[in-house]
Amino acid sequence: MATSFETVGANEWLLTRAPYTHGEISFAATSATVDEAIVLRCPERSALFMMERVTLDGDATVTTVRILLAPGTDFALFFDRHAPNFACKNR
Repeated sequence: MATSFETVGANEWLLTRAPYTHGEISFAATSATVDEAIVLRCPERSALFMMERVTLDGDATVTTVRILLAPGTDFALFFDRHAPNFACKNR
């Protein structure tokens, strides 16, 4: 059955299907590669904000994600104890 993410968040949906025991989120600066610069519409070697997240269930990886934000993108992390979420917007 298809799920509409208009009524349930992607994180909430995933947790009901693939629970995890722990995870890690890291933040760093990096430089845009040629391919990243094309996708992000910025000059090659531009400074980017990078967020990487991994969730695990015991020793098994459940999810991994790498997010790159182009110069001029605002980032905000909103969370409560039940549903962490984040939002980005360009200036």
